[in-house]
Amino acid sequence: MKFPSKYINTSDHHLLGTSWPFRGCEVKMHVEGFDCNCQKRPRFKCAHINSVELGILGVNCKEFKIESICS
Repeated sequence: MKFPSKYINTSDHHLLGTSWPFRGCEVKMHVEGFDCNCQKRPRFKCAHINSVELGILGVNCKEFKIESICS
């Protein structure tokens, strides 16, 4: 079952069709939303999908400064 995202428009997203291995499961983005293979008959959005969505949105990500090593 695919669960729509509240904050990500998955219908024309550049990561459409991408799958993420996450804690022994696989989360995949579809046009209709996200799905995960952790449950046989999911009734609600699992924590794996929520975590992948937050990662895409950049929640709790640290910012790194990229410096050139060439002078």
